[in-house]
Amino acid sequence: MVVLSRVGVIWWPLTIFALAWYRGTILLRVRHFSRLEAAVSSLFSVISYQGIVFRDWEKVNSSFLTTSF
Repeated sequence: MVVLSRVGVIWWPLTIFALAWYRGTILLRVRHFSRLEAAVSSLFSVISYQGIVFRDWEKVNSSFLTTSF
């Protein structure tokens, strides 16, 4: 069974955003993106990653609800 604490709910999105922002700054340096392009790239990275996490969490919830004890 997966237990998701309130702290985890708060810190995961912040950590993901920080990693995506860092990735955006690397892209800014390497590919000479404008700040806007780097920010948009980071935002889409966060959205796509959170979509994957949310989809997997929904699978965990649905399998937990259908499991008989």
